Amino acid sequence: AADYRRYVNNLDNKIELVVENEDITAGSFATIGAAANWIDSISSSTINFPIPKIIRIRGNYIYDVSNLGSTTLPDGVTIIGDGDGDNSTYGSRIYVTNNTAGTSVLIPQDNCTIKNIAFEAAASSTNMSNGFIGGATIDVQNLRVEGCSFYAPAATANILGIVVDDFYGLRINDCKFTNMGTAISNNGSGSGGA
Repeated sequence: AADYRRYVNNLDNKIELVVENEDITAGSFATIGAAANWIDSISSSTINFPIPKIIRIRGNYIYDVSNLGSTTLPDGVTIIGDGDGDNSTYGSRIYVTNNTAGTSVLIPQDNCTIKNIAFEAAASSTNMSNGFIGGATIDVQNLRVEGCSFYAPAATANILGIVVDDFYGLRINDCKFTNMGTAISNNGSGSGGA
């Protein structure tokens, strides 16, 4: 008989939460914020639940910032595109519509990884002055952005890729920035590491 106990060890590292626009996968979340809130709620719970550390974006995801606001990612979370979107080079796509000026899509906390996602503004008039990732007042340690693309339909100064106030250990690998006013912006003076 198989000993299934070995599959339970380090369960926290094995649970993935799925986010998708269409309700195809049982138990999936409709928004990134709902998945992040679930992680926050079980992290502070007195019940001993395993804490998921991966949020997987399935397919193309439309992010209406005027309705959803920014999503704060919990400490140590990895958000990954699974490659079922139109842009197979970068995985899933987060298509940003109706952004409120100065609002970011994802606000990472310490030790977060964002991987394999194509971020795309719906129009060049979309104001992404606080970036797809980050924000002008965000301090972050050990942020990794890997295999992502950042795209606007036309060159504009109001669309920025990644914005942080202070960062300590920012790692960007294999990313592409197209028509961004600024690819990466640092507003603070305490930045260090690479």
